[in-house]
Amino acid sequence: MLKQNVEGFKRLHLIFDLGLTFLSFYLSVIIGQSLANLSWLDPLNVEDPFKLLFFILPIWAFFLFFKNECYEYRGKRFGRIVQNIASVVLKSFALLLVFLFFTRSFGHSRTLIVIFLSLNFVFLLSLRGLVSQFLSYLRRRG
Repeated sequence: MLKQNVEGFKRLHLIFDLGLTFLSFYLSVIIGQSLANLSWLDPLNVEDPFKLLFFILPIWAFFLFFKNECYEYRGKRFGRIVQNIASVVLKSFALLLVFLFFTRSFGHSRTLIVIFLSLNFVFLLSLRGLVSQFLSYLRRRG
């Protein structure tokens, strides 16, 4: 039964991934704004950081969609899952940097970007851990 619903499961999983990407960006803006008062950190000097989401979400969607290993759980070690998520996050980040370079949009806070990448990696990895445990539970129950 699970094999028949793989495409639907992958699409639903991708929607959750993008939702977590949005959430991690939103939380990074909140954390970045609260840290902006500290002089040793680079302040959140962007008028509207959410404009960056119009570029982040399509980039992350592209790399998540075409990295099929991110949605395969059976027989995968946790280390391999970590590698897959790290690969997607780093490739997406690299493409975002290229985009920011060519559009000369360097007004975005480095602190915001680092917090976002960290939260995004942790959230996407946590989702995979939960899905993996849920699927193994379903397999045990037949």
